[in-house]
Amino acid sequence: NARVWTVAIPPSGLYVIGLVGLPLPLPIDVRVSRAANQLVLNNTDTNMSFDTEGYDHGGWWTTGAPTDIIAPYAGKVVVAAELTFTGNATGFRAIRIMQNGGFQWEHRVPSIGSSAMPITIVGDLTVDAGDIITLNALQTSGISLNTTGFAVAYYRGALHP
Repeated sequence: NARVWTVAIPPSGLYVIGLVGLPLPLPIDVRVSRAANQLVLNNTDTNMSFDTEGYDHGGWWTTGAPTDIIAPYAGKVVVAAELTFTGNATGFRAIRIMQNGGFQWEHRVPSIGSSAMPITIVGDLTVDAGDIITLNALQTSGISLNTTGFAVAYYRGALHP
């Protein structure tokens, strides 16, 4: 069953909100981002393609499969992401965390008008080694929209090998 959970990510990107609402410092395992715009067609699921690796402990990401974050081992993973859509006053915008092609978490919001629209999401996953995590975008503006930039940070907690 799909779960929906949204939370603000501090600018440092180094904290995830815990169950009691307190920030918990966690080590960053992989941080990837998109330096150039990516077009998201109207009402079309689009896996985001990363082009910049900020940090990668364990070989989670490669330019040969730019949409895929591959879990190097089994355990609990917390995924935090942000995506910004070009401004448009119609429809909704959604950011989703996918695991092995299946929907796990979504943050869907109505358009806020003509201003650029950032959306953040945080979700936890239980993964096996080799599981593929992707960030998916969807929008229903009636036209294609660019993402004006996005970044993803993946964290893991106490199950660090």
